[in-house]
Amino acid sequence: MKKLVPLVLACLLALIVFAGTASASKPSLKTLTAQVVALQQTMKAQAKSIARQAHTIGKLSSRVRADEARLSRHAARLTRHGVRLNGDEAAIAGQGTQLTTAASLLALAPYVSVVTGAAGTFRGPNIFFTGANVHIVDGTQSTSDWGSTPTGLGNLIVGYDEDATDTSGSHSIVCGFANNFNSYGGLVAGYQNSVGGPCATVAGQSNAAFGEYSSVIGGYGNVDYGASSSITGGGYNEADGAWSSIGGGGGTSTGTGVIETTDLGWAAGSYHTP
Repeated sequence: MKKLVPLVLACLLALIVFAGTASASKPSLKTLTAQVVALQQTMKAQAKSIARQAHTIGKLSSRVRADEARLSRHAARLTRHGVRLNGDEAAIAGQGTQLTTAASLLALAPYVSVVTGAAGTFRGPNIFFTGANVHIVDGTQSTSDWGSTPTGLGNLIVGYDEDATDTSGSHSIVCGFANNFNSYGGLVAGYQNSVGGPCATVAGQSNAAFGEYSSVIGGYGNVDYGASSSITGGGYNEADGAWSSIGGGGGTSTGTGVIETTDLGWAAGSYHTP
């Protein structure tokens, strides 16, 4: 019994302390009301702050939209200015080309003169090149540099060379009509002649020179295949030997003329002379 009394007293003391603690941690109605009022005031202040910030954001958004519109207008203006600048640059480039052309023409002035009337026995107008060389080139930097694909350029053509079928050669002089040339450095004049060898020469009618440095001067139907060989006049003659020569004669149809096949050979008339 004596042992139970202290235990009961301890339990009672614990209950009293617990009850005091519980009553102390539980807020009163007055305290809760004050806290609610404070919270309401805080929320009102925050709502006002949010409203002010929203208003500011609205103003900033309007300014941003206005700035975007201004930027769009400026971009459009810049685009228009860019187009104008491109046009001005093209115009300036064109003017530069015109100035270059004008400068070239001015450079020609001391060396070129024009006589609108007759000059001696030549009816006018007449153009004179004085104190200068006149170069006609195909742009390949070489007289013979046309390779497997002829340029067909750099030629001096006197007349129209009507009815020609092959004019692919370069750096040649062509006079007459129906004359063909497909090599370089040649001279062809007359009617229906052909130059097929480098630096060959043909004149007359229906003649052809295919050997390099070969020549056919006058006659009809003559063909020169020999290198550095020549045929002078006659008809239907054929020089096959290198450095050979045929002087006139020949026949009246293909195959009946003089045929010189010997290198350094020579033939005259219708008779062959070794």
